[in-house]
Amino acid sequence: MIESFRSAQMPFSREPVAVSSVRSFVMTTLQSWGVESRVDDVCLAASELASNAVLHTSLAGIPLRVRLLLLGEIIRLEVHDRCSSLPQPAKALDDDESGRGISVVSILADEWGVDLALDSSGKSVWTEFSVNIGLVVNSE
Repeated sequence: MIESFRSAQMPFSREPVAVSSVRSFVMTTLQSWGVESRVDDVCLAASELASNAVLHTSLAGIPLRVRLLLLGEIIRLEVHDRCSSLPQPAKALDDDESGRGISVVSILADEWGVDLALDSSGKSVWTEFSVNIGLVVNSE
């Protein structure tokens, strides 16, 4: 049976080691939902957004939260953090080891954006990926 809505979320520490845990959570969740297309794209976007949240937020001890949604034929990835500053695509030089995260996300995702929390408690950077609904099956 084809599912048109699913949701999963998990908090992660704001430490560099959490990025690989975010990637594992995303991969495991998408696989458990039967998603076979664009898994690598979603995992890479999750890594980039989680890295940005770890590097560019300054509230020590406040975790970030990753949420995945299956909305019909769309996978939506959201990374929530407590910083209200907006991500900006950077102009990284060839030798730079960082500064390409949002540019990579904008290339991989069909759509991306930022929603600021209404209570000024942070933001959610989100991406959306079209998937073939025939590849998303109920695992029950």
